[in-house]
Amino acid sequence: MPIEGPLRELALSDVLQLLDLSRKTGVLTVY
Repeated sequence: MPIEGPLRELALSDVLQLLDLSRKTGVLTVY
């Protein structure tokens, strides 16, 4: 089982969570 797939999906979900959190708090953090 390749490690890149799960890691990529995990990173994507983290980004989506950050976007959702910033939308709720009104603070946008750009990396």
